[in-house]
Amino acid sequence: MSSDTSKRIEKVEVIEKDTSKRIEKVEVIEKDIASALESAGLVVGELAKDAPSQAFYEQHTKNFLHLVQNIEIGLSEQISYLGRVSSSTVCGNTPRLAEQKSSHGQACLRQAQQSLEERLAAVQGKVAKFDCDSVDMSALTTSHPVNGSGKLEGTPMELS
Repeated sequence: MSSDTSKRIEKVEVIEKDTSKRIEKVEVIEKDIASALESAGLVVGELAKDAPSQAFYEQHTKNFLHLVQNIEIGLSEQISYLGRVSSSTVCGNTPRLAEQKSSHGQACLRQAQQSLEERLAAVQGKVAKFDCDSVDMSALTTSHPVNGSGKLEGTPMELS
């Protein structure tokens, strides 16, 4: 085997390893996107309840924001890499196009983050307005029509 052939084989092996690693990174990004959508869905579902659990939606909101940040970083790295690779093989506006796509993706992620934060703020305002001290607890007790007390006294036949 000539030295040129062995160099080409080594180069192909390096490219295959790099490609394999890039595919793995894209798969991780894909899983993060699915997880982020799941977290966002859980938050929206919780916020739709009459009495949402603040700890629940805060935990899933933090998870969503963390995933969005990872997705943004991962996509930026992949797009940057693709821009560099394509600019080395093709002349033209490819790096600028990759940058525009990256900016658009980041803007979409920021918009989703802002929307979720607005919903969270609205629910936090709704939860803060609910004051347990303002509920008249005396209205929740019923008095027995016979003896006037809140306690039921007598046999079942007497109570009916």
